[in-house]
Amino acid sequence: MNSSQTSNSLALSCANQYFSVDGEPISPKIIKALTGDLGDMDDPIISIDLIPAQHSSRFCCIGDVSIIPLRNKPAYIYFQKKEESFGYKHIG
Repeated sequence: MNSSQTSNSLALSCANQYFSVDGEPISPKIIKALTGDLGDMDDPIISIDLIPAQHSSRFCCIGDVSIIPLRNKPAYIYFQKKEESFGYKHIG
């Protein structure tokens, strides 16, 4: 296994265990892209390469993401921009 494969394997392991990429929560914008819109007649997005997506201008930036810790529950991770918002809780 080369260093690139090792890095990708480590990133996938981290994403699976902690729902994060490079130490940051997976952007809710990425999760929203996977859910699609109810009125969307186009083919759905069924996969995303997390490492480049997390750092892309489309799904950037972690500064747009807010995290609300919840007592004895998974944190709520969301973004809000003007009239649009979306969030998720990682429950395992």
